[in-house]
Amino acid sequence: VTGNALAEDATPGGIVQDFGCTLQDGQTPDNVWALMDALGTPEGAAAPPDPAFGVFFWAPFRGATDYDFAFGVLNSDLVSMADAGSAYAASARGQANDLRFENTVSDCDSAIMSVEELKEASIGMTADRTVDAVVETFSCTINEGSDMDDVNGALDYWKGQIPKIGSPALDKYGAHLWTAYRGGTGSDFVFVGNSPDLKTWAEGSVAYDSSAGGQAADERFFKHSTCTNQMWNGYWIVVPE
Repeated sequence: VTGNALAEDATPGGIVQDFGCTLQDGQTPDNVWALMDALGTPEGAAAPPDPAFGVFFWAPFRGATDYDFAFGVLNSDLVSMADAGSAYAASARGQANDLRFENTVSDCDSAIMSVEELKEASIGMTADRTVDAVVETFSCTINEGSDMDDVNGALDYWKGQIPKIGSPALDKYGAHLWTAYRGGTGSDFVFVGNSPDLKTWAEGSVAYDSSAGGQAADERFFKHSTCTNQMWNGYWIVVPE
């Protein structure tokens, strides 16, 4: 599953439950928003507070994806995820939402992913129907002869180049590394980038692509991994504290 972390992690080792879903015949974006609105209502059963808890929704923007939409649930760690999930499943709201999904969604692929923040983003932080981020996801497999240490070296190099490029748009760009803990569709890792809007994304992309540092960083990525990409419009459903 390709997805996003539209959020800062409250602690190292943050967790996202990511879902890529297809709709039943006859269902529309309005039906998806009804699902998201239901997910955004208060919990019906108490769970220990988790300041990193959040829910985001992605609508496809550009790229070739098998999914009609994606959404994710953020937590600080696996125990917080389990506590929140148990409280949700025991609530009348959770049981009603399960029926909503059964009547709307054909299928969902899912994964539990470990999240590492690579660069903090400057994006929208409101739970409404205004786009909070333009999200680009790169779902990657590691090339033969390389390993995750090589990928982490490429990511460290990338992090060192961004401030040298001197682009105000890139200063607003944020990124996370997702690695599958359970589930997924076979990718070794997912690079998730966030920009506050399309113009900022475009200006940052031009600055990155035309810079020596950006080109050198991409050479390292291409040497060690092969990726497919997708762009999404990202919305907060529940904003982390």
